[in-house]
Amino acid sequence: MRNSLFFTGILFFATNCFTFAQEKTTQKQVLLHEITVHAARQSFYNDTKQVFRIDSSDLAQNSGNSLSELLEKSSSLNIKSYGSTGSLTSISIRGTSAVHTSINWNGLPINSLTSGDVDLSLIPTYANQTVEIIPNASGTTYGSGTFGGAIDISNRASWKKQTLISFSEKMGSFSYFNHLLSLQTGNNWIHYQAIINKLNAANDFEFVDTDKFGAPTDTLFHNSIENFIFIQNLFIKFPKNNRLEIGTWLQFKQKQIPSQMGSYAESNKNQKDSTSKAYLKYQKTFSSSKIEFKTAYMSDFIHYTDKLNAKDNHFYINSKIQTSRWLNEINFRHYATNSFILDAALLYNYLEANVSAYNKNVTEKNASVIIGTKINIRKINITSSIRQNWDWIKKTTPLFSIGIKTNLIENKLIFSCNLANKYRKPTFNERYWIPGGNPNILPENGWGSDLNMTFKPYESLTKILKFNISLYTNRINNQIKWIPDNGVWRPINYEKVWTRGTEFNTYLKIKINKLNIIQTNTSQYTLASKQESLLSDDLTIGNQLSYIPKHVFNSKLNIKYANINFVINHKYTGSRFTTDSNMESQKLESYHITNLYNSFFIINKNREYNIAFEVNNIFNHFFQTIRSYPAMPRTFYIHLRINLNINKVSSTKF
Repeated sequence: MRNSLFFTGILFFATNCFTFAQEKTTQKQVLLHEITVHAARQSFYNDTKQVFRIDSSDLAQNSGNSLSELLEKSSSLNIKSYGSTGSLTSISIRGTSAVHTSINWNGLPINSLTSGDVDLSLIPTYANQTVEIIPNASGTTYGSGTFGGAIDISNRASWKKQTLISFSEKMGSFSYFNHLLSLQTGNNWIHYQAIINKLNAANDFEFVDTDKFGAPTDTLFHNSIENFIFIQNLFIKFPKNNRLEIGTWLQFKQKQIPSQMGSYAESNKNQKDSTSKAYLKYQKTFSSSKIEFKTAYMSDFIHYTDKLNAKDNHFYINSKIQTSRWLNEINFRHYATNSFILDAALLYNYLEANVSAYNKNVTEKNASVIIGTKINIRKINITSSIRQNWDWIKKTTPLFSIGIKTNLIENKLIFSCNLANKYRKPTFNERYWIPGGNPNILPENGWGSDLNMTFKPYESLTKILKFNISLYTNRINNQIKWIPDNGVWRPINYEKVWTRGTEFNTYLKIKINKLNIIQTNTSQYTLASKQESLLSDDLTIGNQLSYIPKHVFNSKLNIKYANINFVINHKYTGSRFTTDSNMESQKLESYHITNLYNSFFIINKNREYNIAFEVNNIFNHFFQTIRSYPAMPRTFYIHLRINLNINKVSSTKF
């Protein structure tokens, strides 16, 4: 702990030194665009990448839903869920596993210290956020675990003199109730926002149990969820280009875990998740540079229990996982000229885990130094960066990243390409789990690259047509996999994996008076296979990796006329093998899911009344994203929302 305090002292000292140097030596004036100056470090390095931002209308329609529900309807990403609302959900980007995607909240990594992945059902989405998907995100920017990419979730300030209060009530099938209350208030120098969200659902739906003889129709019991979330953010602009941002996130979730398909026994499994996150960010802007300091503390707790019999007074399994992390970062950016920008960052993290399966408390310290540049030469943008990590005090292999973007035809034809080496540090479970953990297991390493083209044949105030295509490849060495060894599952480095494929997206927007039509299509073709193995008789080399579909397609049509909004969304997911041996008997069949959304709003002075009707899986298709866990059947929802604009500067239309 003394080392931690010492390091924090260094950070504050460095901040003061930078401030003093700038105040004394800065002479020249460089024109700084506000969006560029205040962009987060991650956004700064993503300038040459394909970044997919979820549309604001999608965020409004899914306000109060989880990130998994939003991405399922708004992207062609491969989402895997253990069934119903609130169940454990993970993501796969470009044929990689869940541990290969970095999830970030306001620039802070929130991947689990113990498992390395993120339960997307725990992450809320709201209208006053930005959600960005960054395929092939570089390791220099995000650190460990970006072979697939990254997802950035950010809260934003409007900087308007207004007070908005919103209350919504969403009710639906299988005793679904979602209550949401939000507040936004401020002016051009201060902004505060707060959200309270409460979700309850029984999830007791019927399904066809194909794992039982005769495929009878059963009801999924012991599957309820209770979820409470409170998030608040404060943004302040002080004189002399000083900014302060403070945010907190509190959440409590309790989920019953049902039996798998084919089981005749009643489940007694339960899991409680809770999290508390808080961060503080300070930013100072000078005539040709800026400095930013950020510190955050996060604590996560998971309590998993199981009984052999519901009447038992003791637990058959009583697992507790408590983790905490203290994250610190200082970032300095200098605009040498309008064509050359230098960016540098210093990071220090203190991690701690108290897990019953470890038989001890585990602590870890790590630090990183990042140096990057951005060069603009006529129609060519070049970003490059290097990162050195230390996992106390052990030095790791440096990470490099370079990206080039060129605007061949102004706002018509854009090419970009990126190349980066990457790594994934073994998780705490892979190192310390008893029995099976290996403290000496090697980190995964490899590289990723992509080539992107964006073509805009037509763009005006009333019509936009845009195409985007990406080609990508990723190599992963020393991939970690848990395998059985004399009855004990152990993680070992024994695979080399190659993922490659294409992504194709189209965007069409037409505006005719009060009529707005937006049509989007996203599709992916993915090949993911093991290329080498330590096992001499491994017959799975060359096979498609488990749970990775080759084809995924998502299409959305959004029609708005006056105060009426109609949305139809269709997603196709190809067949998936559930074993690396690609056994046909264990394959999950492809499926089509179609969802409808229709809303109507009325504005009366400073009030807006919005009513929406939603039907998911309208054709009631039976499908599974994880074997033996049935997904939700057809569900109906009605969504009532009241927006009160006290200052009435503008009205948000959904």
